[in-house]
Amino acid sequence: MHRTLPLSPKHRLSAVLIAAAVSVMSGDALAVRVGGGSLGPLEHLDPFVPLVGGGYALCYGSCAEPYGIDDLRQYRSVLGARIGRIAVWARWDALAHDLYRLDEMRVRFGVEPFPLPLSIALEPILRREKVSGYPAGYATGLAAVLAAGKRRIACSLAGEIPEGGKACPVLLSCRAGLDRLSFTAAVSLRDGRVEFREVEGELSIEGIATLRTGYRLYTGEVLCGIGLRRRSILVTATWEHHPVLGGTLSLGVGCVWAR
Repeated sequence: MHRTLPLSPKHRLSAVLIAAAVSVMSGDALAVRVGGGSLGPLEHLDPFVPLVGGGYALCYGSCAEPYGIDDLRQYRSVLGARIGRIAVWARWDALAHDLYRLDEMRVRFGVEPFPLPLSIALEPILRREKVSGYPAGYATGLAAVLAAGKRRIACSLAGEIPEGGKACPVLLSCRAGLDRLSFTAAVSLRDGRVEFREVEGELSIEGIATLRTGYRLYTGEVLCGIGLRRRSILVTATWEHHPVLGGTLSLGVGCVWAR
């Protein structure tokens, strides 16, 4: 349930900017092994996470006000592991400001029911929103994910399970790898329409560094990033530029261990 809050013009402008930032929040670069290749970046690792072997943990946040919005911060923490045919994954996102805070927790449970590179997963979702001066609001959801991967190709269908007969978009993500170079694309499927969402490319350099670039068609946002990995330690940096909101830099550190 949503309601309109009586905000002053100054606070209303801040709320609009924050809402715009929410719509373009994104992940960082993270390369992990799956089916003989690597998967990444993190934004597209999410759909494929039931296929990933071993485990990983990553924490990152904006090192300055995202998109030039004063006192705004965004954070993400990810933890995942896979043992045999069972995978568990959790992600916490936060967008924090003096006037507004949004927290979202997702936990995914995946299983391979057949002796095939095919995983089925359910993902409970809990969201908490807090506007300064008003009680916090809570919302829950449930998503379903179907992921398949073989060698250097992986595809995933993911979408929230609708409530009350409402149609929800389904996100189709596909990735193909060619030696050290890989490409990822995502489209949204809804009411028989196909909408291209984003495209990204990654280049692995000697297994130590990963260069990443991409374009989000639905926001006009350009991004580029680099990930450096030494044994199990991963350090990432990503620069994103929105045509209206401007740019922001995010830094991350994590740990990746193979199965």
